[in-house]
Amino acid sequence: MDIQISCSSFYFSSSRSCAILAIAWLTCCASPITAFSLPTSMSPSAPPLLSVQDFKSGLQGQRGLVLDIDETLSWTVGFWMERMQKLFGNPEKLSVKDMADKYHLTQNVPYWQTDEAHAWMQSMRDKPEAQEELPVIEGALEGVKALQEDGVALLGYLTVRPQSVVSSTRKWLLAQGFPDLPIVAKPDDVSFSNGNKWKGEALRFLYPEVWGIVDDNPKVPLEAGSSYEGTVFLFAHDACKEGYEHAIPCKTWKEVVEEVKKRRK
Repeated sequence: MDIQISCSSFYFSSSRSCAILAIAWLTCCASPITAFSLPTSMSPSAPPLLSVQDFKSGLQGQRGLVLDIDETLSWTVGFWMERMQKLFGNPEKLSVKDMADKYHLTQNVPYWQTDEAHAWMQSMRDKPEAQEELPVIEGALEGVKALQEDGVALLGYLTVRPQSVVSSTRKWLLAQGFPDLPIVAKPDDVSFSNGNKWKGEALRFLYPEVWGIVDDNPKVPLEAGSSYEGTVFLFAHDACKEGYEHAIPCKTWKEVVEEVKKRRK
């Protein structure tokens, strides 16, 4: 006698057939779905989001330098200033280069101190694709290669860029020919205004494995403090002012290479 049995909305003509198919169906559902793709953050090609602590743990006794990115490797300010002059005005009629020489950073330009301009700058910091269009600082690639050829260990990049743009930052670095090194970025919950404080604390924590950094921002040696035992090679500066006299000014990347060679540890 045939028995009609419902099994997952299908009907089979015997209880034995239903049992066999039910077992097969359950086995299939219980097994892993091999075609399921990993999240982007887990992809082998995506860089891990490293904390300062994780980075230090991974150094395993190495000693070397870290590199800043914006205004040290990438001419971010020039790219931004060109656009901001069109968006928010340029009453002094300065060229991009002259404006960069005078104010150094977009946030220092006095007539761009508006909520609208600040919001635009923050959107550019947080926008991943904006990191991929930046020009390279003159001499940066050659300088980095010269350090490597001379045997200076470059351990990673330390940047106040938010962690949310690490993937696009790595894409830009590799596209320009910079070495594929770990990127330690500012946690997203640390505000931009506290970025250099975070970086100064990171440098103190990373010493002695990280014995120095190449960075353009005077706030980094200020935040690291005069008691910092490492060395800040202050790129794009020919002198150090009160409060960060302990940094080593290096106007060009050629000078960076020369000064690093003198002080390598």
